[in-house]
Formats: sequence, C-alpha cells, structure tokens
Amino acid sequence: MRKRKYEVNMDFFMDWSGDLAYAIGFISADGSIYESTLSVELKPTDLEVLEFLQSRICPSKEIETTKSGSALRFRVNSRELIGLLESKFCLTPRKSKTLIMPDMPAAFVGRYVLGLFDGDGWVYCRRNSIESGIVSASDGYLNRVREMSGGIGRIRKRTSDSKSDLYVWDLGKTDSLKLREIMYKDDGFCLSRKRAIFFSNFFTASEKRWSKEELDYLLQEYRFSERGCCIRIGERLGRSPKAVSLKVQRMKLSPEPIPSSSKVWTPIVINHGLVDADQDFSKTVA
Repeated sequence: MRKRKYEVNMDFFMDWSGDLAYAIGFISADGSIYESTLSVELKPTDLEVLEFLQSRICPSKEIETTKSGSALRFRVNSRELIGLLESKFCLTPRKSKTLIMPDMPAAFVGRYVLGLFDGDGWVYCRRNSIESGIVSASDGYLNRVREMSGGIGRIRKRTSDSKSDLYVWDLGKTDSLKLREIMYKDDGFCLSRKRAIFFSNFFTASEKRWSKEELDYLLQEYRFSERGCCIRIGERLGRSPKAVSLKVQRMKLSPEPIPSSSKVWTPIVINHGLVDADQDFSKTVA
C-alpha cells in the first residue's frame, strides 16, 4: 500500500471553530464528495477560498488547474476525511437534496451561513437598496438555515428547465442588512468580493438625482425669458445646462416669466428627495 504524499489535518475537524464552521458551510454549497475524495472547484477569481481551505485542511496539497484551464481545484483523497464529513457534518455524496445543517454552538452559526453564502449566495446593489439570497436544491435545509438566522427573508421555489427543483432564500434591503450583521460580526475569513458589495455605499443617492434644495433653487430662479438661465442655474448647482433644461421640461414649469416679485413659486413637498416627473409645478400664488 502506497503512502499518501500529503497529510490531511484531521485535528482541524475535531472541535468547532469559526474557521471550521465557514469551511463546512462552503463545502455544503460548493464542495463535491465522492467515495474517498473531497473536491472544490472554483473560478480563478475566487482563489482565496481555495487557499483558505488548503491552509486548514491540507497545506501540502497543491491547488490544481483543470484541464480546460478555466477553473482551479483543491482536491484531497482520504477515506478517513470523507467518513468524518458524513458522520459529524452530515455531508454525503450527491448531497444537493440531502443536506442537513449540522448541530453546532450558536456562536458559529453566522460563520457557517457565511460559508454557505460565499458558495451559493448572491448579493447586488440597486440605487439606494440592496438585495441578497442563497439558493439550494433542498427546501428543508434552506428553511433550517433561515430559522437559525432569525427567520428573516422568505423561501420561494424557483422554476427552471432542469429536472431538479431549486429553492431561493430571498432577502430584501432590511433583511439583507440583518444577514450582513449575522455573517460579518466576526473578523474571520470571507470571500472579499461579496463582502465588498455588502459594505458598499449602496445607500448613497445617485448624483443624478436632484436634492430638495436643488429643486427649490430651480423653482425660485428659473426664468423662461432669461437668456442663459439654464447656464446660470447649472453653474450654481454644478450641473450641465442640458441637465437643467431636461429637469425644467419634466417638471412642466410655466413658460411665462414671473411678472413681479410679488409672485413666488408654490412650496413643494418632496418625499425622500424624489420628484414625480409628471407633477405640474407651474401654479403660483399671490
């Protein structure tokens, strides 16, 4: 019997820790388990995850490039390791529909969910908002993860052309921020590109949006008959004359000049700094 060229760090799997919870969560999402092999294959952009798993599980085992050259792979052959993954962490071959969240100290649930999220999760920002989620082929497993995370978000079934049903744990802005707090409360390892999105300035309003102060200034200063009015206002607000002209058109400001200083523009109420493009602002009061 040939001696293995590398040694698996079985001590890493003996006691729960933040790093172990993350590793088990990630393997639950993106790991492949065969008869005696654990394999994780990722795009080169996520090399840092493979290096993390390598450093904890088997530092002497090299990370490989797949034959196609489009992915990287960390693969370890060990019947002892596969047996432990199955008996202690409920990880079995063809695990997609049989996943079970293992029992662990509450302190490590966030790290486990983070590992799962880095493998099968997504997050994206839209203007002044953020959404996230995790996908799985097992609705029971996903519901258990959701329950252990405080019951935030919702689980829905996603239709697809494949033979297997998929389930999505959807989280809107409020619940995504709660999930962020759960997953990143510790300073342990994580996939940096996803963390960067979670902590980006998604809540900062776009510079293209007009603030209430800018709109009030436009209403007070705009004069249809004044040549160069849009240029003057644009210079004051740091916007192009074209942007000012378009805003005037969208707000349907009156083409009539204000005849005297006795007439002023009607004050407006702007919710969250946003304006209805179809609202008529042309009325004046004495």
